[in-house]
Amino acid sequence: MSENKGLTIVGYILIAILLSPIIAVLLYLILGGLIFYILAIYNRVKNGKSDIKEGKDYKTASSLFFLVAIIITFFVYRGNNLTFNVFSWRDFFVCQLIAFIGFIPLVIYYYRKIKHLDK
Repeated sequence: MSENKGLTIVGYILIAILLSPIIAVLLYLILGGLIFYILAIYNRVKNGKSDIKEGKDYKTASSLFFLVAIIITFFVYRGNNLTFNVFSWRDFFVCQLIAFIGFIPLVIYYYRKIKHLDK
């Protein structure tokens, strides 16, 4: 059977449309998210699939770091009468800082797991 090139192109366009929101969000997580995703993928390759309940303390700490960073940012913006604009450099770097701070516990968890420090 021959391949239908038109259908293939339409398929790639649909995949790009579906993945574009994910790509847009990942652009705001470059700094902290990239380190986390690299370690998570490397850990998955090296150690295989891990248990969901494993690292629960680190996940909880990461969630709390995210919440605290977002709350502090909210009060700083509110106190200085600033508005959040998705396309401004200041807000882009604020999002990078929040992601970096929020992912610190998970990066530590995956680093320790890869180095087998948690036995």
